[in-house]
Amino acid sequence: YLVSPYGDRAWTLNARAAGSVTLRRGSTVETVTLQELDATEAGPVLRQYVWENAITRPFFDATPESPESAFAAEASRHPAFRLGPPRG
Repeated sequence: YLVSPYGDRAWTLNARAAGSVTLRRGSTVETVTLQELDATEAGPVLRQYVWENAITRPFFDATPESPESAFAAEASRHPAFRLGPPRG
């Protein structure tokens, strides 16, 4: 999954338009397809994200202890994407 904790940014707009992103880690570069999650799908992903990335918690109204429904309610403010297969 790929999450934008700070809301819509240039990369999220570009990712939506292209339907893919290029990921780099060290010398590894891979372009993968992506699909934006709806609120119901994003709820558990955002909850896990906040749990694992404490530095972004101030940007969420929900806390790690909040139910998934609280995160689903915030999905419109925090885009989340499912990464798909490499784009060939």
